[in-house]
Amino acid sequence: MGWRKKILMLGWEWPPYNSGGLGPASKGIAESLGELGYEIIFVLPRKLDIESPEIKFIFLEDILPGGLVEFQGQPSAYLPVSSASFCLKNKDKCFWEFRNDFVFKTISFYCSAIEELLEKIGYFDYIYHHDWLTFLPAYLIKKRTGKPLISHIHATAYDIGGFVFVDPLIYKIEKMMIANSDLLITVSEYEKDILKKYYGAGDANTYVVYNGFDGFTKNRNALLDIKFFAGKRVVLFVGRLSFQKGAEFLIRAAEDVLKRVKGVVFVIAGSGEQEGRLLNLVCKLGLQRHIYFTGFLRDNELYSLYRRADIFVMPSLSEPFGIAALEAASCGVPIILSKNSGVKEILKNVFLIDFWDTKEFSNKVVGLLKYKPLSREMSMNVFKDSLGACWLSSARQISTLLESNVFNFA
Repeated sequence: MGWRKKILMLGWEWPPYNSGGLGPASKGIAESLGELGYEIIFVLPRKLDIESPEIKFIFLEDILPGGLVEFQGQPSAYLPVSSASFCLKNKDKCFWEFRNDFVFKTISFYCSAIEELLEKIGYFDYIYHHDWLTFLPAYLIKKRTGKPLISHIHATAYDIGGFVFVDPLIYKIEKMMIANSDLLITVSEYEKDILKKYYGAGDANTYVVYNGFDGFTKNRNALLDIKFFAGKRVVLFVGRLSFQKGAEFLIRAAEDVLKRVKGVVFVIAGSGEQEGRLLNLVCKLGLQRHIYFTGFLRDNELYSLYRRADIFVMPSLSEPFGIAALEAASCGVPIILSKNSGVKEILKNVFLIDFWDTKEFSNKVVGLLKYKPLSREMSMNVFKDSLGACWLSSARQISTLLESNVFNFA
């Protein structure tokens, strides 16, 4: 690779201060690129108590006077186009108006700290950012420095909204991201097709790099005590409780499963905006004694559940990849996936369902619960499928793209 190249990587979250899969994916990619010899400067908006031997962290709250707290206190946040060097409306008279909520104010804060950030870090070779949340500051840096911009796309507004509720402002930012990136990296062929169909992404600069999983740190002292499920068969869902993830379809399928198989419990691990709605549905169907909500779990707590689970399910309306399925596969849990998922490109020995077909969903669950030879074979095969998926492998593919002369990055 020659001299040690420096990547300015813009992120949004980092474990254990994460609300979903974006944080672990950012961590896995950044640390693995560091292992390969890149110098990684990882930028986060908020100051966090984190460290990594491969990463130099910069927290924007440390370098911008007043910090994020003061910025969030403003009644509204506006970023003038004159300072941002871009415009989505009229070239002569316009401004970018962010919504008056935490996420968009944080993005505006991110953008406002660019001058101080560039002064602090000096020279770098690449701008690398994750998802639409960090595109606008990344684009400002590209306009200011001329450095190549790599956009790593983990999910889009179409995925989050299940192709039903597509946020128009997020979509507009994503369209701008697709049009102004030198290199687009996404997490599956499934997601690449979405970028091409709905955003006009081209094959010439759009590449698939699968996510990885490096295993759990198995501290037995931190394992969950789940004797409560003794003698029960466990069907496990892990994910955000949102429209996208399809937990409602699991609950409706569970009603049919429980009529056909005794001694089954359904465990829903996660939190999100639909938690109340899902709890109400469970009560409406009279399934309170059979469906358990654990809240958001991490690391050893999740490992405990995966070890205990008889089946893992992911009935997402749209799942660009699905790291939770890799986690389950690494523990040898038989898996049922939505056909609208990217991880099926790695995990071949799984059952696939249409997320909306709750009858077929319940048939697959019942089949795995009743026929132990089928369950054992799927367990062994899905474990083998998961063995090659690690973050270092992902980073090697990214490194190959960065060093390719095709993009004239040198």
